[in-house]
Amino acid sequence: MSNYAIPTDHVQQKMNDIFKKLFDNGYMIPFEDNDKFDKIWERTNSIMKISEAKYTILQDEELLRKYKLFWAGHFINDFDIYNDYFHQAACYLLGMFEHNKRFLLMILNKEKLNISERSPYGTIVTRIAQKCSFDEIELKKLFDLETRNVLGHDDWYYSDKHFAYEDENKCEKKISITEFVEKIRYCTALSSAIAVAWNKYFLQLEFAPRLKPKF
Repeated sequence: MSNYAIPTDHVQQKMNDIFKKLFDNGYMIPFEDNDKFDKIWERTNSIMKISEAKYTILQDEELLRKYKLFWAGHFINDFDIYNDYFHQAACYLLGMFEHNKRFLLMILNKEKLNISERSPYGTIVTRIAQKCSFDEIELKKLFDLETRNVLGHDDWYYSDKHFAYEDENKCEKKISITEFVEKIRYCTALSSAIAVAWNKYFLQLEFAPRLKPKF
């Protein structure tokens, strides 16, 4: 998973377009260093390493056999093992979504976009779509809001080696371990795309004339 942080050209271009409109319309602010943000990112990376190690075990028959043998002595069965993996991976993926949200909140002009520090991820994406004239459905898909909401609302369950949930139409969706790893890859790559797109405007925002406070 740690090697998956490179976005596709399509995703990067989409993010570049979004940030250009945000900048051109004055919806971005200078970035301020945030020690808490860095500490949370460090915690998320720690979870990622554990999740990646478990994924390796589950994909290797001999490692998996030994893993199951060890846990059998603690009365842990296959359901427990796979459920534990999805729980660990879900925690990491949700952490990545929240990391992206925190970063956006640190660089967006919240007053102009009519959002706050407590605004949900989906609200931020909706405001960007509305203010910058983007297709809202397309933007929600780009930021993978469906998966984020399933994780954020703790609305998923384990089903026969799959991550499962019901969509808004009450239809069950199942995601295999490999497919779930791809979702993690996508969200991690999305984080990189956001950073790359924002970096183009970092110096312009940093050295732009600051507005004097009104008294």
